[in-house]
Amino acid sequence: MIDPIGTFNSVRGLIKTALCELESLKNIYEIANDQFPIYEGTLFSLQDSINKLHEVYKYGVPIEHQLEFTLLKLLELKLQKFKNSLDLFKKWNDNVIKPKCMSFQQFIYFITNSSPSAIQKKIESAFAEIEPLVEKQIKIERDIFGSAISIQHPILQKAWLMVGRNQLGDSFIPASMLHQKLFIMLKREENNVLMDPEFCMKKIVEFVALIDGLAGTKPDDIITISEINEFKATEKNVLSVKDLIGIDSVVKADKEKSVDFLDIFIDFPAPVSVDYSGFRTITEPLCVGYGADFNNIKACEFMVKKSLDVIEDYKLAGIEVECEARDQGYGGTNQSHLRYQVNDAVTVKALQVDRNQFPDNKYKFFIPPEEIRVGDTVKLWIFSPSWNGWSMSLHKVSARAKFVRGF
Repeated sequence: MIDPIGTFNSVRGLIKTALCELESLKNIYEIANDQFPIYEGTLFSLQDSINKLHEVYKYGVPIEHQLEFTLLKLLELKLQKFKNSLDLFKKWNDNVIKPKCMSFQQFIYFITNSSPSAIQKKIESAFAEIEPLVEKQIKIERDIFGSAISIQHPILQKAWLMVGRNQLGDSFIPASMLHQKLFIMLKREENNVLMDPEFCMKKIVEFVALIDGLAGTKPDDIITISEINEFKATEKNVLSVKDLIGIDSVVKADKEKSVDFLDIFIDFPAPVSVDYSGFRTITEPLCVGYGADFNNIKACEFMVKKSLDVIEDYKLAGIEVECEARDQGYGGTNQSHLRYQVNDAVTVKALQVDRNQFPDNKYKFFIPPEEIRVGDTVKLWIFSPSWNGWSMSLHKVSARAKFVRGF
């Protein structure tokens, strides 16, 4: 099975390297021809398309588009061939053109290696194999983005993409749907720790109400692409949902409440791991969504004991969990993940291991009060793809119950 994130990163790296080599080779007289601007223009278009899709797929690969990654893998192979052809020119430049006088070693290189014209034919041949793939890749980008391709704000574009394939061709969505998607994105940004979800949703609703009607129509709880594009992107509002909706902290409202935390005992004596050679312990219908078919194992469990509910006038307002989690440590990332299960309910994805975003391997997530009660048992499951070399391990875990007065 193809590792999509790892392949994305490989293709992005090859494009960047090829563009850098094209730039450095511009000064070589023998190959300064009309083809190089065409190569650059095509690669820049491909780079833009790959970067956009990479940002989308970091949020989880849509099931309906998984088969398209065979094209991405083919692009990786063809780009490597193109880059290798450029390397031949670079070696020719370093060994023959740059030196002011030709040594015996340079003369041997000159007569035993391909001439610039022969190398140029190899480049043209390699590029001819890439061109049709670039056209297919850009078509896939348009199919995946749908009408969202015209949305200028990156965060709002990503929220629109999350509404589902059936509505991607529409030019409007219900405001309530945008509320939901921005809320989900905010939870992911905060690694699923929203200490006051009601406060966060309130701010999101206020923000979406600001957009509704920006294009000159009366507010109607329907958000159009025209209205979204009237909200201009700035350096401050494109970094995160938190910045977009204008809150300093997603736990701001907690400061106005009486809050207390009590530690929960967890029997977790040693790290637990699962890898590509493992098996599935928990399956459908208790696992749904992307990654549900990954190999998995129960890492630990704990109980929210009734003895915790001893603070007068305070009620349980959720469970905060902190842990140290790792994947295999090389290659792709942001695929291995952890899910929690309350009693025998359907598992809920709590975090994805992403070495780039969390290099210290420390993660937090929050089980909201509507999902947990005193007396419930929580199980933590770790999931790893069955792709060669992949794994996930849980090294440390702690939990504490949040109690709020008058909750």
